[in-house]
Amino acid sequence: MVGPRVKMFVLSRPDSLAQILDPKGVEEKFGVPPERIVDYLALMGDASDNVPGIRGVGEKTAAELVKRFGTAEEVLARAGEIEREKLRSAVKEHAGAVRLAKKLVTLDTNLPDLPTIDELHVHKIDATALRKLFEELQFNNLIQTLPAEPRGVTESGRDYRCVRDAAAFEEMLKELGAAKRISVDTETTGLDAMRAKAVGISLSCAPRAAFYVPLLADPRPPRRRGRDRGAPQAAPREPKNRESRAECQV
Repeated sequence: MVGPRVKMFVLSRPDSLAQILDPKGVEEKFGVPPERIVDYLALMGDASDNVPGIRGVGEKTAAELVKRFGTAEEVLARAGEIEREKLRSAVKEHAGAVRLAKKLVTLDTNLPDLPTIDELHVHKIDATALRKLFEELQFNNLIQTLPAEPRGVTESGRDYRCVRDAAAFEEMLKELGAAKRISVDTETTGLDAMRAKAVGISLSCAPRAAFYVPLLADPRPPRRRGRDRGAPQAAPREPKNRESRAECQV
């Protein structure tokens, strides 16, 4: 894809500096020009995408073969010209894997009905449709990043409310303050306690009813009415004889 009008943004690690590669930069980094990258990958494979290649052929050897023969097909056709016996045998043995690998790493540019530039403008997401798609594809972590939709009492008797403003926050504190038991569940981007990020908090004090406090839109909790904005906010005191427990699900 890299060419006169396309450059590649490369970030090897989160703590490293990004590289922006033009055609010359691609050749300096990989040892082959952009138009030969598919042949380079076909020969060495790509373990991150489960793409097969020639066993024992790494970046350096793949680049040398491409420079000498030009394409993966030429490498296979002229394998007898390779001086190193072990490499020559490996190329012949894995010819099928090379053909498959090149097919897997080649971008299909024959796409009908491509969208226009105007159709690619960013619009407000349809969270309902996106949630349905993520559930179908089992993108469970991405589902957690979607905004929770406010939901009131339904015909089935459920009462699930999303706390998005100060009034809803006050209403939630009033109901929770009068409850004897509260179930609490933290919603996160994953199950790894060291890497997961908080998405929201769910609280329930009655069956089939709960409050959801989203954290992604604004990490600050809604301010209590009648408080000085400059003063530190003390945590509300719990009523006496109140029991609380944390459960996995609300």
